Amino acid sequence: MSREIKFRGLRVEPQYHQSKWKFGNLLNDKSIGDVGYGLESYQYAQVISESVGQFTGLKDKNGVDGYEGDKVILQYGRHHTAPNGKVREGIIKFDKKLAAFVIAIINSKVIIPFSIVIDFEVIGNIHETK
Repeated sequence: MSREIKFRGLRVEPQYHQSKWKFGNLLNDKSIGDVGYGLESYQYAQVISESVGQFTGLKDKNGVDGYEGDKVILQYGRHHTAPNGKVREGIIKFDKKLAAFVIAIINSKVIIPFSIVIDFEVIGNIHETK
C-alpha cells in the first residue's frame, strides 16, 4: 500500500491568499506547488523553509492530516493520560535513525513510533502555536 506524498509550508506572503498554508508538491526548500488540469494552471507559492513539513500518511481521530511539526495529543496503550494524570502531548517528527515518523513527547526525551500509537489528535503546530 502506498501513501500520498505531499507537503505543506507557511506562505511568505499570506495576506494575498485565503490560506496562510500552501499544500502540494515540494519544488525546493522554499517553494510548494500543485498541478491543476493542465500545466498552464500550475500554481506555486514561496514558503518559509523552516515551516515545510511532510504528510505522515495518517489522519487523526477527526480526519485531519498529520504533518511534521504538528502538535498532537496522543493515545498509546489504553489512555490519553500518563500515570501522573497529565495529557500526553507531542510533536510529529521524522526520525532519520528509524527512517520513520515518530511523536516526540514534549518536555521529555521519549519518542514514540507511529506503529504503537492507537490514536492522536492534531491540536496545532510548532509554527503557529507555542
